[in-house]
Amino acid sequence: MQAAYLWIIATLTAAAGVTGLVYLEADRNGRDAGRMIVAAQNGSSYAAILVHGMAQRHGRPTP
Repeated sequence: MQAAYLWIIATLTAAAGVTGLVYLEADRNGRDAGRMIVAAQNGSSYAAILVHGMAQRHGRPTP
């Protein structure tokens, strides 16, 4: 019986961790999309925006 409770707690903890990681990744992608939209409104081409975004992230560790 005690083992079942430990499995339930471990499963809920893992689910919360995965949910947190998905939220953080979605938030980061949303910020990147926002930057691309602002750059696109300044008359830049899509390729230039894409290259600029890749250059900004190159070598930078993800949060």
